[in-house]
Amino acid sequence: MNDKTDLRVIKTRRAIKSAFIQLIQKKNVDKITVTELAKIAEINKGTFYLHYSDIYALYYELLQEQVGKIAAHLTYYEQILNDPEAFVREFFTPSPDTSPDVGAVLFSPQNIRFCENIFSMIVDAIIENIFSVGVIERTSLNIIKLQFLIDGMFLQFSRCAAKMDSESILIEEEVVQYLASQIRYSFSF
Repeated sequence: MNDKTDLRVIKTRRAIKSAFIQLIQKKNVDKITVTELAKIAEINKGTFYLHYSDIYALYYELLQEQVGKIAAHLTYYEQILNDPEAFVREFFTPSPDTSPDVGAVLFSPQNIRFCENIFSMIVDAIIENIFSVGVIERTSLNIIKLQFLIDGMFLQFSRCAAKMDSESILIEEEVVQYLASQIRYSFSF
């Protein structure tokens, strides 16, 4: 029987994640112990280690799931080739967190510092969603092109967001046009 579909595994992982969410709302990830998590999840420590190597592996998985949920709720992916300007503008429009209570603690500065590759995680989720809508074929070259484009756009987004105090990020039309031209050039056939 496949462990991924075994109901006992599903229930155990759900209990572990639920216990972790309870704990991370009260303390930072580096202060959570396997012992206290196991007690809340009603499992033994050995069971925890059958599923995760440590607390940080669990945190990473939950963070990755949250990033995936947020990225999946964005609606502009299909515009990347048909209307790249709209794609760029939407990309630079902050999206609301899909579950603020969990998202807020997972992404808090005190916790996010334990995930060195959060930037890559977000970019990868966006790229996966672009491929999932089927407007760009998944090839090695297209993966590289999208990584280059989305990395650059996300870095620019981060810089703009750091300078802004409001919920909207101002992006100059010249930047929109430049990024849209790069999308067109990269995926012209």
